[in-house]
Amino acid sequence: IICPYLNEAKAVTIEDPFIRASHQVNNFVRFCEAVVKSPTVSRIELVTSYDDKTNLAELNEKFEQITQSLLERDVILEVELNENLHDREIRISNGWTVKIGRGLDFYQKPENWYAVGANDYSHRKCLETKVDIFKSSSSGSGEHQEDPDNDSASIEDPISQMIEGHESGSVEFKSSA
Repeated sequence: IICPYLNEAKAVTIEDPFIRASHQVNNFVRFCEAVVKSPTVSRIELVTSYDDKTNLAELNEKFEQITQSLLERDVILEVELNENLHDREIRISNGWTVKIGRGLDFYQKPENWYAVGANDYSHRKCLETKVDIFKSSSSGSGEHQEDPDNDSASIEDPISQMIEGHESGSVEFKSSA
């Protein structure tokens, strides 16, 4: 979902309150693997949350390992914990925003760990979720705002054919199970 929107991006900010359990951290690593394929990205910012069941020391250790791995690829990882975070959003410095209702946690668990799809997620079923993708321009305030005069958003959108007919740029992924 993210790779087509990374053209000329320097930074990616992901807000997802559920990057704490092992499978969620693994989803974040897969996200980072996709982002580092873009040679222009030099910074990833993660804003996530925690609850009273979260082992913060263990989570910090995992984030340190990811940070070191990304530094070997000249990408800086900044992690911020915000216990009030609720919404999920990916903001890209080139103006694209991707909102995935389930955040990064939209794949179904495979039937077993020896099934096709256990490792290659392109073969794995997805959970039902809604994805909104839109292009915005930076306002001087640091927030992104829609640019109604920007006709190029529909032309530059790498998956515009997929969402043709959806004026909002929304696509719903429904489980086939």
